Amino acid sequence: MSEYRVVIAGVKHETNTFSTVKTKLKDYSPRYGQEIIDFYSGTRTELGGFIDSLRENNIEIIPTLAAGATPSGPI
Repeated sequence: MSEYRVVIAGVKHETNTFSTVKTKLKDYSPRYGQEIIDFYSGTRTELGGFIDSLRENNIEIIPTLAAGATPSGPI
């Protein structure tokens, strides 16, 4: 066990104000707990880089929630 622990979470959305398609809660794809680590590790994403860096530095990761929707109109 590491002497450091970091809680991670992420919610992201790219809003296109010209889109007529509203973004709804159901448009997000939530992931929870270990599923976040499994899905994002080794990816060229913000969350993936953060996870990889924490692992490289032997810091314990406590994943909570990660969700994102495809670019669309305002939420």
